[in-house]
Amino acid sequence: MNRYCVMGLLSLLVVGCAAQMVEHDANDSCAKQGKKAFIFDAKQSGIPLFVDSASAMVLCVGPEDVVHLSPAFGADAVSAANFKGAGIVSVTPGSVAAKALLKPNDIVVEFGGHSIDSAAELRFQVNATSPGDQAVIRVRRNGDKYIAVTAQF
Repeated sequence: MNRYCVMGLLSLLVVGCAAQMVEHDANDSCAKQGKKAFIFDAKQSGIPLFVDSASAMVLCVGPEDVVHLSPAFGADAVSAANFKGAGIVSVTPGSVAAKALLKPNDIVVEFGGHSIDSAAELRFQVNATSPGDQAVIRVRRNGDKYIAVTAQF
C-alpha cells in the first residue's frame, strides 16, 4: 500500500486513493510550470480503496491569472472558459470568505442574488458590499454539488 492509500484510509474513506492521486498529480504537474492547480468538475466512482476511479478538470493558474478580491473578503479567484463563475483559488484564514466556509476549488456562481460569470464580476459584487451587510453565496463544490453559504461583512 503506498502513502496515498494510507492517507485515503486516514480520511475515513470519505475520499479514496484515486481522488487523492488525481489531486496530487494535478498539483505536481502545475507546480512544474510554476503554477497552482485549480481543480474543478472532479468525479469519483467506485468503492474507495477497493475499486476506485477519479477524474478532474484542472486549470494551472499563474499569478497573472488571479483576481485578488478585497483583503477583508480574503479570497483570490480565477476565471476560465471551461466553467461559468469565479473559481476560488485561495482563502485567507479568519477572513469573511473563510468564515463563510468558502474553500479553494469552489466555483462561485451567485453572490447576493447576482449571477457570477467571472472573477471580475465577483470582485465587483464584493466591492459593492458594505461592512455589516450579509450576502448569500451560491457555490458549486466537488463537481455537481451546489451549496449556499452566507458571508457576513
